[in-house]
Amino acid sequence: MTLFTVGPVEMSPDVRSTGAIHLPYFRTRSFSSMMLALEEELLGLFGAPAGSRALFLSGSGTSGMEAAVAGLFDAESDRLLIVNGGSFGQRFVEIAARHRIPHQVLTVPFEADLTPELFAEFADYAATGLLINQGETSVGKLYDLKPAADYCRRTGALLVVDAVSSFLNDPLNMEAQAVDCALTASQKALALPPGLAPLVLGPRALAKAKDTRQPLYYLDLQAALRNQERGQTPWTPALAILYQLETRLAGIRERGGLRTELEQRRGLAAWFRAELKRRLPAFRIPAFRKSNGLTPLLTEPYDARALFESLEEEGLIITPSGGDWTHRLTRIGHMGYLRPMHYEPLLDALVAWTEKEKR
Repeated sequence: MTLFTVGPVEMSPDVRSTGAIHLPYFRTRSFSSMMLALEEELLGLFGAPAGSRALFLSGSGTSGMEAAVAGLFDAESDRLLIVNGGSFGQRFVEIAARHRIPHQVLTVPFEADLTPELFAEFADYAATGLLINQGETSVGKLYDLKPAADYCRRTGALLVVDAVSSFLNDPLNMEAQAVDCALTASQKALALPPGLAPLVLGPRALAKAKDTRQPLYYLDLQAALRNQERGQTPWTPALAILYQLETRLAGIRERGGLRTELEQRRGLAAWFRAELKRRLPAFRIPAFRKSNGLTPLLTEPYDARALFESLEEEGLIITPSGGDWTHRLTRIGHMGYLRPMHYEPLLDALVAWTEKEKR
């Protein structure tokens, strides 16, 4: 079985091997030293400004989203602008609603990119926070963060970026792009098991976290920050994944660092899309700006769900879509331990399936 999914993804042999170690006790100086080193390295990969902090929350990417929203904003003193162009933009909307934080929604149509013009409707709406998914995983779209950052500069709003599916796939530099808080998840381009949600807070977000009355316990940012000062977590962490993270980050360093990692992902996505257009012209890749982490495919007149199920029988697992997109859109991931040679059986199977469907 090969995973061409958008999480979990194929893990490297060294990461899988690390996951099999006998886990040590973690309230020790050696574990604290590792956690502080992981924080420093993560801050560098995110391009975080001086004075930033990184946290390692145990949970899925959604736990990081909720911790960022409810840990930085409250119902009494804040109001949010939320960019919604798919399922994960909608998830931010639902989290804000659950915590009763006032908000408005900037809707991005499916075929459209995020542009300054879309912000014009909200020129007089002075939000205190803007929530955006840099990569909208549900459709494979990559947003340009500049219009969002420009809005935040005008209003003073905190810019909170869900980089769950864009981190290590697409360029992100918190300092250069004026991002105050960014989060990711272990099962995407970090290529680790699910269960870890790294969260990076810049200086403005740190100040806001200290002043916000947080309706959180397990995801309390203030408790996490206090404990990370000494390289620890408030609760038992996702211990095995943290050791696998150490292995994964070491591998990135050894292969040339962040630039090499991003270039490999960009090259793989470009190669696959070119091959797809050459071999399967019937499928349409949307024209909007795309993440290097996945390729969205509009399969009409073919049934996307039937395609997923057929490939699954061959051990080739792509990512199905839900809702209105169930039968129209599928997604093929470029994250994890994958190279062009891994895609040859998938491309052959796609061609064979479409030929069969024509008959």
